[in-house]
Amino acid sequence: MCSSKPLREPNTQSNLNDVSTKHLHLALKVDFDQKLLSGSVILDMVTLMDNVREIVLDTSYLAIKGTSVDGKALKYSVADRHPAFGSALTIELPEPIAKAGGELKLTVDYSTTEKCTAIQFLEPSQTVGKKYPYLFSQCEAIHARALVPCQDSPSIKLTYSASIQSPLPVLMSALQTGAEAGEFGLTTYNFVQKTKMPSYLIAIAAGNLQGREIGPRSTVWSEPEVVDAAAFEFDGTETFIKTGEELLTPYEWGRYDLLVLPPSFPYGGMENPCLTFVTPTLLAGDKSAVDVVAHEIAHSWMGNLVTTKTWEHFWLNEGWTVFVERKITGRIHGESERQFSAIIGWKALKESVELFGNDSPATHLNTNLDGIDPDDYFSTVPYEKGFNLLYHIEKVVGGAEVFEPYMRAHVQNFAGTSITTDDWKAFLYQYMEQNHGQEKIDALNTIDWETWLRAPGMPPVDPQFDTTLADACYTLAKKWDESRNGPYDGFQSSDFETLTPGQKVVFLERMTDYESFPHAALSKMDQLYNLTSIRNAEIRFRWQQLCLQASYEPVYPAVVEFLVEQGRMKFVRPLYRLLSRAQNGEKLAKDTYLKHKNFYHPIAGMLIEKDIGLRKSKDTQAFNAYKVSQLQTFCIESGEKSQIHHLDASRSFRILWLLEELEVPYEIKEYKRIDSRAPPELKKVHPLGKAPVIEVDGQVIIESGAIVEYLIQKYGKGRLAPASTFASPDYVKYLQLLHFAEGSLMPTLVMKLVFGIIPTKAPFFIRPLLNAVFAQVNKQFVEPEVKANAGWLESLLQDQQWFVGNELSGADIMLSFPLQALTTRAPEVVGPNIKAWVERVHARPAYQRAEERGGKLEIL
Repeated sequence: MCSSKPLREPNTQSNLNDVSTKHLHLALKVDFDQKLLSGSVILDMVTLMDNVREIVLDTSYLAIKGTSVDGKALKYSVADRHPAFGSALTIELPEPIAKAGGELKLTVDYSTTEKCTAIQFLEPSQTVGKKYPYLFSQCEAIHARALVPCQDSPSIKLTYSASIQSPLPVLMSALQTGAEAGEFGLTTYNFVQKTKMPSYLIAIAAGNLQGREIGPRSTVWSEPEVVDAAAFEFDGTETFIKTGEELLTPYEWGRYDLLVLPPSFPYGGMENPCLTFVTPTLLAGDKSAVDVVAHEIAHSWMGNLVTTKTWEHFWLNEGWTVFVERKITGRIHGESERQFSAIIGWKALKESVELFGNDSPATHLNTNLDGIDPDDYFSTVPYEKGFNLLYHIEKVVGGAEVFEPYMRAHVQNFAGTSITTDDWKAFLYQYMEQNHGQEKIDALNTIDWETWLRAPGMPPVDPQFDTTLADACYTLAKKWDESRNGPYDGFQSSDFETLTPGQKVVFLERMTDYESFPHAALSKMDQLYNLTSIRNAEIRFRWQQLCLQASYEPVYPAVVEFLVEQGRMKFVRPLYRLLSRAQNGEKLAKDTYLKHKNFYHPIAGMLIEKDIGLRKSKDTQAFNAYKVSQLQTFCIESGEKSQIHHLDASRSFRILWLLEELEVPYEIKEYKRIDSRAPPELKKVHPLGKAPVIEVDGQVIIESGAIVEYLIQKYGKGRLAPASTFASPDYVKYLQLLHFAEGSLMPTLVMKLVFGIIPTKAPFFIRPLLNAVFAQVNKQFVEPEVKANAGWLESLLQDQQWFVGNELSGADIMLSFPLQALTTRAPEVVGPNIKAWVERVHARPAYQRAEERGGKLEIL
């Protein structure tokens, strides 16, 4: 049962490679007066390793009251808060659990606090009815740790049960098994979820709730004032579920209920099992926005049943869900509607890529989240870039008749598990080979997987969607662009009235692609189409985007009204950003947010503050303070601090990077080159006078390879190197590459450099002769060696992120300097895999911190 390859999970502090949670039981009391939940959680856990001595759980802003096993109190400690990942709760077991497979029931007594980001308590004035308080949770991505101490990773799939005491009705992402009236006006509501799911899907809501049956397995819940409108809007839910079952597998979760939340809910929907949360902005009155429900229903298979293993593979949840959602709507409304929805998604993807930047690692499908809060990368990229990859694969393998049976097989194969991108891809190939033979494998091999999965920016393939339903929108938008300066007598109100709600959205989105319109044109458009008075949230949002891009101030009051009547991040974040950049808009944006700050959900508030510049400096200070405290603690406990002698523009930079990856405290003594050579002072440190040199434990160590091996063995704690088992292919590969960097790759690059320099230093009359000689040596010996080395390394990166599997290792550290030198000195031999690898290196937070401390690496 001992895993040979520990899971890489950068967004949890729990020891999930040592122990795993199988079930948790919540026993909580809802206190609307104090705005907190208090009680306990019991975690049923099983060990994965021998001699487990402690349990480490994720928490965030929770008040821990005690821990115990079988009623016996245990020692515990709560670590200093990491600004993104919260505070690790470490619990000492009374004695080690000797063998893997050992079981225990761990109880943690705790309460939430006002800072917990997973829950929002609303005053009666913030609800529709204005009479009763309200509570709801939102745990995706890593906020379950702010609701319950847990192993807050999607790799941990568990069942759960709950007993919740509350003065108002309670709903959860589980099946209700009963309700028992108690003292002091409290009722205990009991729930059970028997299907395994990740912690981010634990959900709770409490308030003045009423329900209306809308299908054989569905009830819509909301405050009484809107329940009838909600029942009308969502009465087609069963059709969505049945269509999903036809495409995939039987629905496993028993009930599919919906809860229409108060306006501050930050998402369009949240796919909590048995109880989807939806925003009231979907209540358009004409069912024009209900396809969001198709998306959440699709999550019942993609995300809830088959789950991303870590947030670095989030596209497996959302890209698959968008793909299935559009399959469902295509079967119900026709293929042209699926294509039309994809066009809207493509536009949203372009906007996200433009926001982050074409070269941003946040626009990768398979991202790297070392040290990064997944919320900071939240965008349409995993949704729409993921959809487009699957759409492309479907076309490549032969269309729906080939791909749809594979979709069903994907769910059947992975149901109840968490998977990575590599798991998904391996099964795709396996299925196609077993069911369709080599022809489909050859087709799959035409796909540029590395660019799709791990390169930034837009997809590498134009999807060429059917524009039948979009053409009328494009034509009207083009007409406005051509008439932007008037006259406007060629436009009629019927131009807009005859469009469907979706077409109106596409028309306005197309308008935002053009240069900002003159205010006279916007005024005429509003006069004809009554755009400012439209209540459909999707249309309203696009119209306000168009106006803010042009700093059209007459619309500012309507923007503020929209911003403070709902908190859906899809709308409020872009509008706040645009308002803050518009003429005379920055102060209005900040004043509006600060006045209504308590209205927004904590997750939305945190991100809006970053969007409009209210949070950046505070976050940086918090992060820096955290890093300093961690390093100080390390130094106090160990009494160690390494000193690196760092020469500018040299191989010693990679040792800075390694120290940052290992989070080892160190001091830098910097040296500047003299006539491109190391200064004489370095010989006082070591007789050879070369860099890098590191002093640690009273020892002076030279040679990059030796330093890398020493530091990883001393501080790595299992990271950055595979287990040293000589039968392990990964370990053998690691050793080879570790020494290949300096033993084979670097000498040829040094020769290329030296052969280019020597002729320039010779007397001018023999330079032509030397140039000719060295050119031949380069051509006959050096360049073929460089090309062969580059080709071999390029092949090693096929279908993987790093040189030893998909985890950074010391081999990558050692290869970083010669490969960056290669891209500078011989770019013609550098392939796309190496280029993407260099981009990943530069994107790592530890690499960037090394640049801050030691300066950017320059290749001479």
